[in-house]
Amino acid sequence: MEKKAILIIESMLLLSVLLSSPRFVHGLAVGRYLMCRDVDPDTNGPIGATPIFLSTEPQAVLWVNLTDIYQVQTAKWGWYRPDGSFYRDVSTEVPAPPSGMYWKWIVVYGTLNIFGYDPEEKPGTWSVKFYINNTLQFSTSFEVMTPTVAVDLIIELSDSLNALQFDYKKLDSAYNSLSGNYTSLTTAYNSLRNDYDTLESNYASLQSDLNTLKTQYNSLNTTYSSLVIDLNTLNAKYAATLNDLNNTRNMVYIIIIAMIVLVIITIFLAVRKSKVQK
Repeated sequence: MEKKAILIIESMLLLSVLLSSPRFVHGLAVGRYLMCRDVDPDTNGPIGATPIFLSTEPQAVLWVNLTDIYQVQTAKWGWYRPDGSFYRDVSTEVPAPPSGMYWKWIVVYGTLNIFGYDPEEKPGTWSVKFYINNTLQFSTSFEVMTPTVAVDLIIELSDSLNALQFDYKKLDSAYNSLSGNYTSLTTAYNSLRNDYDTLESNYASLQSDLNTLKTQYNSLNTTYSSLVIDLNTLNAKYAATLNDLNNTRNMVYIIIIAMIVLVIITIFLAVRKSKVQK
């Protein structure tokens, strides 16, 4: 016969306000729950939490933690075979707390005998539904395996683990290679970054020099334009002066020639007059 148990853990003063929750039933809430192999008689905690049980094991246990219990409640476990057919149910009564008090939390658990019972003969994916006052709170599933299937599964898992370890070693090697490349690239990047910062600093300095040269060029260009204007003015004056000089020189030449002619005429007349007197 399947065994059942309920363990009352702790009580606290009654609170006047309850928070609403989809798992509340008349003020009661379902906290943690899990499948395990047994329950510690001293701490009422789960022992050997697992979703897999061997067909040679004595039992499977659904451990449930309930909170905020204010009145009598009925907890029920419904067990179902791998084909989905109903197997049996187990129920227990959650006692009411003393007047003016409530149970802060209570552990209840229902067990399914395996070895020597129907689960031993029907391994596979079993399921269990948990109810409070015939209201479904949750359902969960677990595996019942024969030792042979479990060994095959362990071997399969071991092979998978070895393959994963092999893949891990390859990935680890690739990661180390990539890590080395990353370090090299980081070093190269930092070097390039330093070069870039240096070039940027030099560019800023050259830009400043260029602006200074532009300023000097503009100043010189202004001076040059002024000098060109002065040169053109001087050229005009030089041309006018040269023209005046040429005109003056021509006049001088004419005067000199006239004086020479006059001297010649005077000499000629003087010579002639002397001959006449003789």
